[in-house]
Amino acid sequence: MLQRHKKLIQKLKNLLLMIVVLLGLWGFSSEGFAQVDPEINKVNNIRFAPHPLYTRVVFDLDKNVPYRIIPNFKKGIISVLFKNSILSQKVKTKIISDRRISDINIAETAEREARFDIKVNFTKNTFFHMPMENPSRLVFDIKNKTQMVFKNRKIKFAKVEKKAGAELKAEKRAEEEAVKTAEEIEKREKEEAAIEENKKKIAKESEIILTKRLDDGREDFLKALKTYQAKEKDKEKDYAKAKEELSAFLEKFPKSKHRKDAAFLLAEATYKMVTADPKNLKLQPVIDTFERTSGMFTGTKYEDMVLFRMAEVYNKMGLRMEAKAHIRIIMDKFPEGRYALRARLRRAQILMDEKDFEFAYKELLKIVKKDPKSQEAKEATFAIAKFYFSNKDYDKAIKIYSDAVEK
Repeated sequence: MLQRHKKLIQKLKNLLLMIVVLLGLWGFSSEGFAQVDPEINKVNNIRFAPHPLYTRVVFDLDKNVPYRIIPNFKKGIISVLFKNSILSQKVKTKIISDRRISDINIAETAEREARFDIKVNFTKNTFFHMPMENPSRLVFDIKNKTQMVFKNRKIKFAKVEKKAGAELKAEKRAEEEAVKTAEEIEKREKEEAAIEENKKKIAKESEIILTKRLDDGREDFLKALKTYQAKEKDKEKDYAKAKEELSAFLEKFPKSKHRKDAAFLLAEATYKMVTADPKNLKLQPVIDTFERTSGMFTGTKYEDMVLFRMAEVYNKMGLRMEAKAHIRIIMDKFPEGRYALRARLRRAQILMDEKDFEFAYKELLKIVKKDPKSQEAKEATFAIAKFYFSNKDYDKAIKIYSDAVEK
């Protein structure tokens, strides 16, 4: 029994010794795999700093490391490669979000390089890169909308290492000069754009003025007016030509500011042509012309003149009711107008034609009272006296003549 127990204890000891040996071997192996090659660098993180003028990409490193930059102009890709480097898990799961960068392909190459292929959105760019220490990092800036492109810049291959003060200052000055140049280019582009915009604005304004002038038809109107006012012997010929030019003007420039003037001159030319012969009783064309255009003259300087012309034509046509209606509008709407006395005189003459001499005489007395020295009052007074005289009513004729002389 004792011997049996000794054997059992020995087996347990052997088993424990084996466990210890295995644990020792496992610990040695774990420690060996846990070690990292001190020459291998790790890219710990990649950060973005968006800006209105440029995008900044910062690569966080755990030590100084040589890097290189390879641009692909056709594809618009800038490749940043870190020598003898690996990627942290944080970098591998990084989400890209920037308006100048459409995508970044991140990989560990067979040459033991950490590679970042940055695909930009713009065709014209300029970029700067600067290694920095404490902590170790690479700052990479991308700026678009300048006339500088990748192929116009010399690619710099550098190592993250401590540099002399003079060299750092020289690099800083070079970078400042590059930034200044880019700013000057951008400023010049803005100035050129402003000048171009101003040219377009002036051209547009000139076009508007020219269009307005063409729509106004001032030259055509003045030509027709000159024909209307021509001082030639054959006025009927002048008025016919003026009518032709004025009609063409109204058809060609319906929105012209001279439209109402042209319409009145057209009606007036028609009136003067038709009434040039006192024996001509074919006056309907005048009425048609005035009625067609009368709506254009409401509220204008021509309104009372047009009304008076129509009253005269209606009277010559024997349409006394229509004539008196137009005269009444003048007397009511323009009591102090330039045609007020003339309209009242024409009304008195129509009353005389209708044998209403007493009422006609009262109308004429109103004219004389309003303006005793007016030609209308004189003509009307002697017309009534002449009528009484021709009818051998000498007493009334003498009374009117006496009143006229006295006045």
